Amino acid sequence: MKYIRIESGTPPFDPDAQAYITAGSITDATEIAAINQLFLDLKGTGSTTNNSNIYSKFFALYPISPTSLAAASINAVNPSVYDITWVNSPIFSSLGITGNGSNIYGSTNFIPNASGASENNFGITLDIATNSGGGVDFGSNSYIHLSMVNPSYTYILGSLGASVSGTAYALGVRTMVRRAQNDMEAYLNGSTEGSKNNLGAWSFNSDPLYIFCRNNGTNPAFFSNRRYRFCAIHEGLTSNEAQDFFDAITTFNANVISAGR
Repeated sequence: MKYIRIESGTPPFDPDAQAYITAGSITDATEIAAINQLFLDLKGTGSTTNNSNIYSKFFALYPISPTSLAAASINAVNPSVYDITWVNSPIFSSLGITGNGSNIYGSTNFIPNASGASENNFGITLDIATNSGGGVDFGSNSYIHLSMVNPSYTYILGSLGASVSGTAYALGVRTMVRRAQNDMEAYLNGSTEGSKNNLGAWSFNSDPLYIFCRNNGTNPAFFSNRRYRFCAIHEGLTSNEAQDFFDAITTFNANVISAGR
């Protein structure tokens, strides 16, 4: 285990951050400091707009490591549970991970109906850095979708009719939450982009969530060739919590190694 010496005046080193660093064999000092700040921000002890403690709301959290695809595959809040399994590994660089629009995808191994998640207290987040092409960025056959349908962006949690259309070609952190049967909201960079309150009941199924495409139950489909910098599966965040999560992601991306990230 790598121990960090804490100098006077530096923030405390978070033990959960250390567990992720150890699991990912992360050794770069800049990245280690960025991860620690991320965990402090998620726990409301760092520096976000509202200082919400949202750490316990995550089923899976995937900070896209700038130094290692293996580290980018690990669920940072519970390493070895819901780690990503890649099929035809994504194009990796310090700027993120990129698909090819044809056969690259990853399974989060997160099966909604076996995870303890609730259909009416659920959400997903993805930081998207490029906007070419169409396809599904993150989704499953349960109609859990973040997807670009040129030129707009579509969020779905529930049936095809339970959708919100977003800003055309806008990049950044997209968060979709469903907080009750009739309370669904989409956020772009921490701000509300759209909402829907006339929704029907829906049920999770046994398909794991896929990144870079939709899990169609038997086959992946609707592949994306976009670049991603952060991914998460969580409970239904409030508006203040969505803002703080955006703040935490933005700080992490600004702090990690590549200035172009």
